[in-house]
Amino acid sequence: MLAFIGSDGETRGAQFEQAVRHYRAYYPLPHMTDGQLAQAIATSF
Repeated sequence: MLAFIGSDGETRGAQFEQAVRHYRAYYPLPHMTDGQLAQAIATSF
């Protein structure tokens, strides 16, 4: 997640991609942007 945030969305790791797919599959609309999701995940740790 930190690489995604630090690279301004250019670097997308496998774990982040899996988290995005899970989030979009199980949580209702409206969805956060990928950047918002990455920041939410990063701040929860």
